[in-house]
Amino acid sequence: INISIAYPNPFTNYCEFVNPQHVSENALLSIYNLNGELIKSMIFSGSNSIRWNGRNSSNKSVANGMYVYKISDNLNNTVFVGKVVLKK
Repeated sequence: INISIAYPNPFTNYCEFVNPQHVSENALLSIYNLNGELIKSMIFSGSNSIRWNGRNSSNKSVANGMYVYKISDNLNNTVFVGKVVLKK
């Protein structure tokens, strides 16, 4: 079964990121704009999901548009990459 890592997508209020299988509980979720600038980083910390509310690390709302997410797990040497679209 192929379950989407990020939903809903596109999103308005928040996007839920589900920790993929075979990823440790301390995997890092990083969200980047299309210029490659880091917008926000969060750690799963044993949770199965992380909710992103469309705000950057300074808690300011980011602009509508496409963002790239990366879930990286140094323990298992795995990386998942995808895109989400924010439409407010």
